[in-house]
Amino acid sequence: MRLYIESSHESEWARGRWRDISESWQQAGHVELVDRAAAADAIVITLADCKAGYAETIATIGTSGAYAEFPDKTFVFDTQDSPLGLFPGLYCSLRRFLFSAARHRTGCYMQSFNEFVGPGEPDGRAGLRYLFSFQGNLTSKTRAALFDMKYGRDDVLIERTQPFWSDTGGHREFKRQYADKIRASRYVLCPRGIGTSTFRLFETMQSGRVPVILSDAWVPTPWIDWNRCVLRVPERDIERLPEICLANEPHWQAMAHNARAAWEKWFSPEGMGHLVRTAIEDIMRTRRLPERAYRLQWPLRRASSGFRQAAARAISRLRRGG
Repeated sequence: MRLYIESSHESEWARGRWRDISESWQQAGHVELVDRAAAADAIVITLADCKAGYAETIATIGTSGAYAEFPDKTFVFDTQDSPLGLFPGLYCSLRRFLFSAARHRTGCYMQSFNEFVGPGEPDGRAGLRYLFSFQGNLTSKTRAALFDMKYGRDDVLIERTQPFWSDTGGHREFKRQYADKIRASRYVLCPRGIGTSTFRLFETMQSGRVPVILSDAWVPTPWIDWNRCVLRVPERDIERLPEICLANEPHWQAMAHNARAAWEKWFSPEGMGHLVRTAIEDIMRTRRLPERAYRLQWPLRRASSGFRQAAARAISRLRRGG
C-alpha cells in the first residue's frame, strides 16, 4: 500500500513523532510512504496533538485539503478523547453510539508518555506484589467509583495520581515508580477516563501484564482475540474485581504473554503500520457508499453527540445534588 501521511494539523512535536513512527512502518514492510497525496493508495490525516482546537481542525479537514480532494481514499488516525467520527479511519475513543462498522475501526495512541514502561517477566510470582492495581487521575465517574471502593486487601493498589507530561526530575522518578508498579501487578485496571479508552490499556499490554478494561462504551479493535489477553468487566461490577481476578488467576500468565504479543503485532511503533494498513483495507471493503454520501450524517452526528453530552452533564449534576 502506498501511503501519504498528512500531519499538517499537528503540533511540531507531533509531526516529528509521526514522521519517525511512519518510517518504521515502511522499514517493517507494512506500507510504502509517498510524498504526494495524488500518488497514494490511501491518505492518513493524523490527529494526536492538534495545533488548533479540535472542532476547528475537523471543520478545516471537512472543507479543504486531502479529504476534500480525495474523500474516498482519505482516513484519519484520531487519538482525541471526544471525537465525532465524521471521517472514516481509526479512533482511540469513539463512543459506541457513534461507531459505524462500515467506516470506523478502533486504534491506539501514538505513543506512551512514559519511557520507563516496558516488559516485565510474567513467568512467576517473584516481585508480583499486587493482584491488581490502578494509578490515575479522577477523570470519569468510573474512576470515582474505584477511588471510593474499599477492597480491604493488602495486594490491591488504588492510587490517585496526576498526569506526567513533563520531563522534569520529579516527574521522571514518578514515571519510573508508575512503571514498576505495573510490573509488580498481575492485573492492571484500565478504567475509561475522559475518553472511552486509556493509555493504561496499551502500557499494560506493553508491560506483559493483563489489562482489566472498565469501559462499557469502548469498542474493541477487531482482529485481536481479546478474551485471550484481557479481562473486560462491566463498570457496574467494580465491587467484584477481586473475585473476578482471582477466578481468572490460573490463566493470567498465558494472558500476560498474549497481551504482550498482541501489543507487539498491532500497537508497537512498527505494529501500528500493520494496524493502519489492515484497518484501511477493511474499511475500503465494508464501506458501501461513496464517502460524499456519508457527509449527510454529519449534522445528525453532531446533534446526537451534543445531546448525549448535555444529558450526561445534567445527570451528573443531579447525582451531586446540584
